[in-house]
Amino acid sequence: MEETKEERSKGIENYNKAVAYGYNDAQIYFNLGLMYEEEDNDDLAIRNYSKVIIKDPLRTNARVRKTKIYIVTYIETNYDLELQQKRKLELEKSRLFAMEANIDAVISSLLKAKEYTQME
Repeated sequence: MEETKEERSKGIENYNKAVAYGYNDAQIYFNLGLMYEEEDNDDLAIRNYSKVIIKDPLRTNARVRKTKIYIVTYIETNYDLELQQKRKLELEKSRLFAMEANIDAVISSLLKAKEYTQME
């Protein structure tokens, strides 16, 4: 059964209270990492997975999840940059074609730039 956002928020609150009271074993930090990851809060997920690794260096699941976040973030960032560069190139081409009065090429480049915008 999947938890609701409210249940997850309450779980995060309760785990953080447990940590504040001194219950800070690796499993608590791992569960916090999972919950923060579900909330798309990568910074706090990574921070908690790092605490798991410090407390239990042989715990591979925290390393795997932390690495996954880094890889996904890297891919998403670079994909967005690549689309922005392609769109910018097509807009520049359309400007050059417009100066040459090549209307078909202008339209083609503008349509490609629009496609890249929709892919983001």
